[in-house]
Amino acid sequence: MKAAETLGCEDETRRTVQELVAGDRSAGRFVHRVLGYELGIR
Repeated sequence: MKAAETLGCEDETRRTVQELVAGDRSAGRFVHRVLGYELGIR
């Protein structure tokens, strides 16, 4: 996120990551638990 902020594409990157987190169907939803918490996605 810091790199995206530096490059001026933080909003787009955040949306992309949110889509990935929302689509996490893996056992234990690891991506959702880690990145979701960091990005404030519940």
